[in-house]
Amino acid sequence: MNNKSVSIADSNILDKTVNLNPDDEQFILKCLKTSDKLHTIFNYFKITEYNFYKIFVEFEVKKNGFISLKCEDKSEEFIVLNSLLISYLTSSRTLTDLLESFEQTNLMDDHFKKIYDTNFYYQLMYTLRNFALHGHIPVYFDGLRYTFNLEYILKEGENFKFSNSAKSTLEKVRNTILEDHLDIANIDFYTTITEYHHSLLISTKQFFEVYESILKGKFTKYKELIEKYKNDDDILYLNLGNEIHSIFPNDILKWINSLDNFIQEKLSFYEQQFT
Repeated sequence: MNNKSVSIADSNILDKTVNLNPDDEQFILKCLKTSDKLHTIFNYFKITEYNFYKIFVEFEVKKNGFISLKCEDKSEEFIVLNSLLISYLTSSRTLTDLLESFEQTNLMDDHFKKIYDTNFYYQLMYTLRNFALHGHIPVYFDGLRYTFNLEYILKEGENFKFSNSAKSTLEKVRNTILEDHLDIANIDFYTTITEYHHSLLISTKQFFEVYESILKGKFTKYKELIEKYKNDDDILYLNLGNEIHSIFPNDILKWINSLDNFIQEKLSFYEQQFT
């Protein structure tokens, strides 16, 4: 974080505290809230990345559907796989919620609506997070392989409130596989999670592209205000909302640009591993 409220035990801090005019105070408060939200998004992005790659650290997962726990004791393989997947589903859903609700604007709405409507794997994983949250196990094991079994999901979820679009899509895919291949609709684990994760990387990258000019404008003005009030100390103390905040006058714009670069690096690494 780039700021924090402080408990005053040192009268010198009170002497150093700057009182702002109301407009500057409100603007700086808004900027700090935006910065805090960006920190949260960045942390959840890293948590989601960790949870995704943790699956591949613990399991051998192949494109042909083969999945096996790497340790010798495989007695809890089913539990470990579902546990890791549920953690991944939870953090990834929180990440998308944060991207969608950022600054209480609708700038990402069209992007997420399009990806939900056109990307089957995104819609499936989005649905499975709710499915797991309501007490259902997301990964199915038929005795030979681990999959996302649409028949099981639809049957197990009869008392679960699917969205109309999600239920319709799952039923359509299930029926198509049954009619065309005379087979049960077992959706491949590897393809599902890798395609879904790619959509998360693209969405996070899109987020920074969409908000680039807005953030640049806001934090350019923020930097100018901090420079206006800055003194010779390394820490600037400001009275904000009747609380004294310690502000480190670092360059938030540079940090935001580093986030964009970080996301691109993670996207490039993913593409090297999975495409």
